[in-house]
Amino acid sequence: MMNFLKSKENQKQILLCVIAITFIVLGTINLNSNVKNEEFAEGMLEVASRNVLEENLGDVELVSSSAIVENESLDSTTSDEEKIEEIKSEDDNYFEETKLERNRMYSESIEIYQNILKNSELKEDQKLIATNEITKLTNMKNGILVCENLIKNKGIDDVVILENNGIINVVVKSSYLKKEEVSQIQNIIERHLNVDVQNISITRK
Repeated sequence: MMNFLKSKENQKQILLCVIAITFIVLGTINLNSNVKNEEFAEGMLEVASRNVLEENLGDVELVSSSAIVENESLDSTTSDEEKIEEIKSEDDNYFEETKLERNRMYSESIEIYQNILKNSELKEDQKLIATNEITKLTNMKNGILVCENLIKNKGIDDVVILENNGIINVVVKSSYLKKEEVSQIQNIIERHLNVDVQNISITRK
């Protein structure tokens, strides 16, 4: 298990180093337009965010916004108290670990862009892109934290929100969601993350 975790951490460090090195190299190259720079920055962030999303969504169930989700019954072989506590512990770990992983990814990405800005050879248009990316990442990170707190205040046990290329994935800790709860979650995401409802995916775990 430790080797697996170390392997994941090494992969992330390599990815972040690639982003930093590539940006620094670009600082010495005369690009023809800001569009190329923006496409590069967005592409690097898309790869990074997709990795976090794919690693942490795990075994979740899609919630339809047009139907009430029914309770799932536990198998009789897993109904004893010890097994139930184990399941609860695993769920708690999922939400806690996913949030830590996501927040670390945001912090590391922001730090990379901040270090990039220190490069004296970086052109002004590239510095502007890096500054804008820092702002976008900071706003998204803070907006996600606000949304998670507001959703939990609606009676949801726990929730983790992941963003990938404009798509917001909301994973809630709940065996049952009412239509109005789904609508409330969608409204919170729309209002605070400025995302259209069709780009919001709600799942439960």
